[in-house]
Amino acid sequence: MPRVLYVITRAQRRGAEVDATLLAEALAAEYEPLVVTLYPGDPAVLGGRVPVLPPHNRRVSIIRRTIKEVEPSLIVAYGGEPLLKTYREARRAKVPLLYVKISMAVPKAKRGLRRIVLRRALARCAAITAVAPHLVRELREDFGMDREIHLTPTFRRASDAPPERQRSSVREELGIGGDDFLAAFVGSLSEEKGPDLALEAVAKSRRRVHLLVAGDGPMSDWMARRITDRDLAGRVHLLGPRGDVPRLLSGADAVLVTSRQEGRPGVVLEAALGGLPVVAMAVGGVPDLVTHRSEGLLIPPGDVQSAAAALNELLGDPVLQRTLGEAARARSKRYLPAAVLPAWRAAFAAALGEGDEPGETVSA
Repeated sequence: MPRVLYVITRAQRRGAEVDATLLAEALAAEYEPLVVTLYPGDPAVLGGRVPVLPPHNRRVSIIRRTIKEVEPSLIVAYGGEPLLKTYREARRAKVPLLYVKISMAVPKAKRGLRRIVLRRALARCAAITAVAPHLVRELREDFGMDREIHLTPTFRRASDAPPERQRSSVREELGIGGDDFLAAFVGSLSEEKGPDLALEAVAKSRRRVHLLVAGDGPMSDWMARRITDRDLAGRVHLLGPRGDVPRLLSGADAVLVTSRQEGRPGVVLEAALGGLPVVAMAVGGVPDLVTHRSEGLLIPPGDVQSAAAALNELLGDPVLQRTLGEAARARSKRYLPAAVLPAWRAAFAAALGEGDEPGETVSA
């Protein structure tokens, strides 16, 4: 059985790392999985799905030493930093490299020396994939990639759906009433995810609208201060990193996504599995997952007033809330492993030079 080494940034419960370990687990019967992290972290937060190797003390040598120790048949670089840390070592060891593009590149990576380095790394990949169509477009338009790019959507398992009959316990934990409206923000507390926009949207909405915030990041302290400054302590519940996100979602009425940029947000997939509508800013791959007034309410990027109005609308219209949630649940079948793994298998086969396999690709 081919051995696949998945390279992720660190052991943390965030989108890319969760997606990578889910993929490794889903394909474990076909490709023996090992995961290595570039930076220290707690492997337990990834749920013990697959073996996670800790980084060596010297980051520069981690990939070289790991390749030598485990002798993989294929390396999967899950994200831009893993790609840049891996491509030279993969070439030196003559191990095929599969790059998974998970998010938009920062502006400075699209010009000058950084662009040259990234293009060189991309050229040395045996195969390239992207998790959403807008990321394929960026590779084409901003980096001049005229080769085949596989479209490999992220997914969730049916077991990742929010559990039933947990609504009351979640609300008791937060100290809010059963008739109050609870929106959930799940993700990194960093500028690109827009937790500040979520907070301001709730501040501008009706007092019965509450927000739970599950995650941590560089804006954690700012969020805590802002909650106090805006007198939102009773309405915005800053929970920190949590390992029970599905349970928390079971107590929510909607998911709020206020990202300034996005790939294919896992929380939207999890919301759909649980029959929750989404209020989301229409950035990145979000419009590929949510149709306005079908599975949720899409709002202009950065528009907190529209976000507040959308939350108020769902609060005042339980029928709309239920209709959107039911449509999201029906669409969630597209996000299960059976629907997307053929595309991943095709990308793996291409990287390994195994010939044509059925799957979705985007050709030049």
